[in-house]
Amino acid sequence: MHKFDVAIAGGGAIGLCTAYELAGRGFRVAVLDGSDARMASSYGNAGYVSPSLGPLSIDAREVEDVARWLARGAGSEGSIARSIARSIHTSMMEADGTRMGMLIRSMALESRDWYARMSGSLGFVYRQLGLIEVYLSRDGLERRLEHVKPLAYALGIPYRVLARDEVNALESAVRDTCYGAILYPDDAQIEPVTLIRALRDALRGSVVFLGSLERIVWDGYGKGRVESFQTSDARIHADAYILCTGAYRVEGLSLPVVAARGYMVELEGSGHMPRYPVLCGEHRVALSLHGRLRITGMFEPCSIGDPPVEENFARLVEWGGKYITLADARVADRWTGYRPCTPDGLPIIGRVGNCTSNLIVATGHCRLGMTLAPATARLMASLVEGRDGVPDALKPNRYALLREDGPVA
Repeated sequence: MHKFDVAIAGGGAIGLCTAYELAGRGFRVAVLDGSDARMASSYGNAGYVSPSLGPLSIDAREVEDVARWLARGAGSEGSIARSIARSIHTSMMEADGTRMGMLIRSMALESRDWYARMSGSLGFVYRQLGLIEVYLSRDGLERRLEHVKPLAYALGIPYRVLARDEVNALESAVRDTCYGAILYPDDAQIEPVTLIRALRDALRGSVVFLGSLERIVWDGYGKGRVESFQTSDARIHADAYILCTGAYRVEGLSLPVVAARGYMVELEGSGHMPRYPVLCGEHRVALSLHGRLRITGMFEPCSIGDPPVEENFARLVEWGGKYITLADARVADRWTGYRPCTPDGLPIIGRVGNCTSNLIVATGHCRLGMTLAPATARLMASLVEGRDGVPDALKPNRYALLREDGPVA
């Protein structure tokens, strides 16, 4: 038997940032994580840290897709999701995106400042150059600006509209056939692989790494308390248990989280790589340089284990090539992963069940895992210390899926 102050299931950016925060506060921490880092959604993302693009890119259509996917199911999740699906347009229109945007932006700014502060001491790659959202046509740019202008004004997000010649002067890798762009100076970028490696290296000696979570052992008294986390060869006991397992389901716990597959292709051999992170506006494909050119995108609600659509890898390269020159570039790596998505577009962060529960969750970050990881970690550490600063809009019980006497099975 292993005994710790805190046991964390999940070794992606959120789980490791949480472990780092807790270890720094003196807690004895165990991280339950698989040996294949490529399984984590942190591995293959663009590395954007987006206090601007994050709140401006909450997509009502994608939120509806998640709610519909959940609504197909049976039981409590399906019934709640059907209700959410009926009201999602109304709630987003009433809030005009501002409430959600303010929350995401404040957390993203906190996280960006943490990355900037810690990159030197931990040794991961961090850059704040801003981000360029490029459009092929005048119509595409103007339609985007209709959405951006009022929300950016309400949230205090700075941006600049760039004409074609200004785009080419700033980022020469962008094709001169592109019409224009929006520059978000607040946004930054990290290299996900170097971040995960740096956090794991920093935690060695202070945090114990164990095998993957196999199941939760509940205490049997119907109060939503966990007795232990079970791996394939050990039972881990702790005072507090944290789930950072993304889109992967955990037996005995129902949360409205849908896996939305994302795709990634890395290219090498192209002589002209972009210096800036570039978002391909019409196709919502992200370009970023991590030694090689990384192209990421797609939003494909699915079940864990469903086979990927092979044609989507080629589509990423095709779409990226409309915005920057990819002549002579060759595919060096391909990857797919699962974004954990919720039916209201916000993460799920907080204590499960009532105040006596010892189970805390952090999931549902969709594309914003890297953007929100350090801020999420601070909220989680405060919960472990007995202080609840989690906004109500993020708490798991907002869905009414968790009874007061324990989790819905």
